[in-house]
Amino acid sequence: YDFPNNFWTPCVAHTLNLTLKDICNPPIQDADPK
Repeated sequence: YDFPNNFWTPCVAHTLNLTLKDICNPPIQDADPK
């Protein structure tokens, strides 16, 4: 099948966005010295 770009691009963009957000903003508990 030849899916149009708008079928999978939003999913890829969402995944990349979450990954970048996770890298730039580490979980609070990991940054907390306690």
